[in-house]
Amino acid sequence: MAQQMKRHKTSSQQGQTSSPAPLGTTAKAFIDLGALKRNLERLAALGSSKGCQLMPVVKSDAYGHGIVKTARTLASSQIWGLAVFEMTEAELLRGAGVECPIFLLSGLLWQDPRHAVELDLTVGVVTKKELEILQAAASGFGRRIRVHLKIDTGMARYGLSPEDALETARQLDKWPNLIFEGLYSHMPLADQPDSPFTSRQIARFLDISRAMESAGMEIRWLHLANSAGMLQIRDGQFNLCRPGIALYGAGICAAKLGLEPVMSLESRICSIRRLPKGTPVSYGHTFTTERDSLVALVPAGYDNGYLRSLSNRGVVLIRGRRAKVLGRVCMKTILADVTDIPGACPGDRVVLLGSWQAADSLDARPGLETAGIGAEIGPDELAGLAGTIPYEIMCLFGRLNRRHYIRPGRR
Repeated sequence: MAQQMKRHKTSSQQGQTSSPAPLGTTAKAFIDLGALKRNLERLAALGSSKGCQLMPVVKSDAYGHGIVKTARTLASSQIWGLAVFEMTEAELLRGAGVECPIFLLSGLLWQDPRHAVELDLTVGVVTKKELEILQAAASGFGRRIRVHLKIDTGMARYGLSPEDALETARQLDKWPNLIFEGLYSHMPLADQPDSPFTSRQIARFLDISRAMESAGMEIRWLHLANSAGMLQIRDGQFNLCRPGIALYGAGICAAKLGLEPVMSLESRICSIRRLPKGTPVSYGHTFTTERDSLVALVPAGYDNGYLRSLSNRGVVLIRGRRAKVLGRVCMKTILADVTDIPGACPGDRVVLLGSWQAADSLDARPGLETAGIGAEIGPDELAGLAGTIPYEIMCLFGRLNRRHYIRPGRR
């Protein structure tokens, strides 16, 4: 394995450094690795009760949380391996010394199949053509590569048709350098527990797997469930689960299990103005003060991922209290109503996402340490206010702001 890891590092030299840190320093994303680890433990317990090992999803820079530090925190005996979308993500992980199985979720796309062999990846095959491409690449190295076949069972996105998958199961000898060890699909409606589609999808997928086993494919790993899907499947139906959003403390599964948000976003008040009743505010004058008001200027806007759809809808936490966002969100600023927040002043911490008492970022000034206990703006709430989903919020905040990591055990 040492030689293999040396080869991984050599082949991915150019992928070692992630994209440059954002220039802005007026907003900071805090990533609580202790919360991430606790979420993993709770999900591992749920998976164990269902007979499943975990394959945490760390694609898209771990949903904005930072793929390398996230993967290092998650890599443990509690997981089977990690799931990525792009080969460059796998290169970063191998280059960082991550040795567990890495699963390429959605096929090769335009990526070089030789890298999949070099990096010792497990490839999710989504087209029949990819079987030929991977066979040629693995044969060229004189090695074998593990593959899982993806079946389209109702999302019309990636995956073989059930008919093509069954034909493949009958012709495994055509690809001697491929190790067919898994079968998987994806759940589009798992977060809608009242939908009858999911139970039908599970039954259909299990029927397909049984037919493929009868045709000669030995299926070692069978997986379908995403985060919400872990609540839908029954014991013993599958032996792998792929939690994503729940790991980061959002979505229906996180709500059911009491998982903790991992990311928060903070800035500080840079100035406060007294505005008389009837003063129009920000671009377009979409808001006019209805009373004499104190309005705080906060240097964070849609360039920081704080979506423009939060104009006149968003809320932030200042001194442990909620403050409404007034007027349109600007590129680098928002305005917040602090009229009813006693003592608010320039320099005060502003929480745009997260808990007022987040771990590493408490103000040290007297009187603020215990203010706002329980005050929180969670990812699901903020996404609802913005008219989007927490996935988008996290990806934007994590990618567009400097990340600061809170190590396990700091709380």
